[in-house]
Amino acid sequence: MLDIFGILNTEKSRTSFIEGLIYVSKAEEIAVGGNTVEPEELSALYGAMDTLKIPLSERRRLEELIFSNKKEINIKNDNIIK
Repeated sequence: MLDIFGILNTEKSRTSFIEGLIYVSKAEEIAVGGNTVEPEELSALYGAMDTLKIPLSERRRLEELIFSNKKEINIKNDNIIK
């Protein structure tokens, strides 16, 4: 079984993971021309940030991404899953 905490062992990888979740949450709306996150998904994103102990400065940046009109995906991860 994959150990998610073993993979997400740096702040950068945890933040990148949350960025990916944000884009997944927005994907359907982006596909039809919108750009929102459903309330249930928003709650899950905040829960994930809490669980992964995302620092306040990064949380603010991620919140800007959640509520922005940005549609480009630029996710980098410093870990490789083998």
